[in-house]
Amino acid sequence: MGHGSLTLETMTAYVRYAALFATAVAVGFYLIAKVRNAFRQSQPSTSLLLDNFRDLHSSGQLSDEEYRNIKSKLAARLRDELKESEKAEKSGS
Repeated sequence: MGHGSLTLETMTAYVRYAALFATAVAVGFYLIAKVRNAFRQSQPSTSLLLDNFRDLHSSGQLSDEEYRNIKSKLAARLRDELKESEKAEKSGS
């Protein structure tokens, strides 16, 4: 009889630890999602960056080559954002 109650106690402890672990994992995922969302919102939009670099180029603070390089990288980023936006719209419909 002593051996059976030990097993029950052990199983109860395992269930408690599993529940604590599952809770910790869920809280971790929630916190990661919140941090990612905050990071995404804190980044300036690609179109705003393009506007800012265009202004720098117009004022002579960026050379033509620098501006072309930046513009091509931001244009690629903007295309990627548009593709992601289109995918999100299609999956949401």
